[in-house]
Amino acid sequence: MRSRYSAYAKAEAQYLFDTYATPSQQDLSVKDIADWAQENTWLRLTVHRHDPLSTPAQVEFSAFYLNQDRVYEMRECSNFVVEQGSWCYLDGDIIKHEEVALVKRNDACPCLSGKKYKKCCGR
Repeated sequence: MRSRYSAYAKAEAQYLFDTYATPSQQDLSVKDIADWAQENTWLRLTVHRHDPLSTPAQVEFSAFYLNQDRVYEMRECSNFVVEQGSWCYLDGDIIKHEEVALVKRNDACPCLSGKKYKKCCGR
């Protein structure tokens, strides 16, 4: 899960595409993944729980991202399977996907850098 989040933060769309489980790739393109990753500033990941022994393995997480001065939380329970020795994202149920804050220029940056928003992610 953390490697996929990092790939979103770095807009490494090919890695994201390659780590989808085979049936999940049918409706996706590398360009679609890249567009979604690049239009947002990814702030942080919180893993709430994980169960690697369930079938499929599950991870519940919240990913926080910034889009047009608004912070969003996407909370999801994801399913993972092992394909050819690697963990792959199968599917997930979105529990919550909503705006959690509007960031103003002089507010602390939501990336937790300690800087003001206008001097960090708000450029």
